[in-house]
Amino acid sequence: DELLLGGYARGGLSDLAIEDYFSGALSDLIATESGAFGCAPADLLELLAGKSISISTESNLYSRRFRAECSPHDLEACMQLLHLLFTKRRLPTRAARQQITHMLVEGVLSHWRDPQSRWEEFVTSVNTCEHSYFRKPRMKDVRGLDSSVACRHFDASFRCPGEFTLIVVGAYERGALEPLL
Repeated sequence: DELLLGGYARGGLSDLAIEDYFSGALSDLIATESGAFGCAPADLLELLAGKSISISTESNLYSRRFRAECSPHDLEACMQLLHLLFTKRRLPTRAARQQITHMLVEGVLSHWRDPQSRWEEFVTSVNTCEHSYFRKPRMKDVRGLDSSVACRHFDASFRCPGEFTLIVVGAYERGALEPLL
């Protein structure tokens, strides 16, 4: 048995200023690596040992969402993690910043070595008038990455659970779920 939970809300990356877009677009990754639930990812794995829970977040141009999967036995722990998602504030860690910067640099270098990727980038830039929403990251974007902007965007995106529409699918008793909301 498995439960699937999803939350959707309006508003997303388009709410950011253009100069903050690239940092904001990495908000899910930076927040996760910095401890999206109030503790480091390695500590979270230890705390969840033996539990069947998976939670992810996503910020798009015009929406924000979270997705969760858990066993019916782990529903309470899953809801506690979702509570932490909305109540904990993230601070970018140096280790997360270094790891993500290294990954982005490698991605940019790989992109520029591949002729097909460069051609696709050129076609996209012509079709979108080089709008930053649609282009691949460049080295100047990586150098200008502001992880504090990313964490602030993430916190603002997931600060008010009342903005989200919650959908729960699976074998559960409604009476067991309602007190957890």
